[in-house]
Amino acid sequence: MISLNACSQNENILRYNEFRNAVISDVFISSPIKENKKIEDCYTLAIDFPAAYEFLGYCGISVVCDYDSTLFVDALNLLEKNNIGKYNDNDKCKLLITDSTTAICKKSDTIYYPIYNIYSTLRNGRADVLSKSDIEYYVIDCKEGLYLKSYDFEENPKILPLQFLNRTFQHGFSSGATVDENKRRIVYWILIW
Repeated sequence: MISLNACSQNENILRYNEFRNAVISDVFISSPIKENKKIEDCYTLAIDFPAAYEFLGYCGISVVCDYDSTLFVDALNLLEKNNIGKYNDNDKCKLLITDSTTAICKKSDTIYYPIYNIYSTLRNGRADVLSKSDIEYYVIDCKEGLYLKSYDFEENPKILPLQFLNRTFQHGFSSGATVDENKRRIVYWILIW
């Protein structure tokens, strides 16, 4: 993982474009991370490069954005309007990637989509990016399929823990946002596994 807290905006855009060129473009169609403007307006970019897939079984990108009161409400309203799944931090059934506590959930009325684990992604970055409580997760899109351009999935299969895979696809992507209302902060993310 590369955390770009200290990098210039040009470096952030360069890293973002490098990630974007390594994955199938469908991943970005409904993602909040669509334009270079989003990267320019936000201060932290963390990337688990597609090469990390070799070791982790997943890769992804996250962008941390702070908002003033009005823009935060607008961004939150957009997430509320466009999500396919919304979960709070207290939900024991949420499906965080690399969370060893992922439970086998029996709730039949809720669909759980994979969520990028911001806490593990920013492990080399700032530990205080999000509050420790009152976090909400919004999933905007999730699809099954192979989304890395130059990875031979048949020759080098990567398998995540069964407690994760039993609840989702063998391969796919999800995109969304993790929201901290206390800090008026949104972490937009894309996860590919």
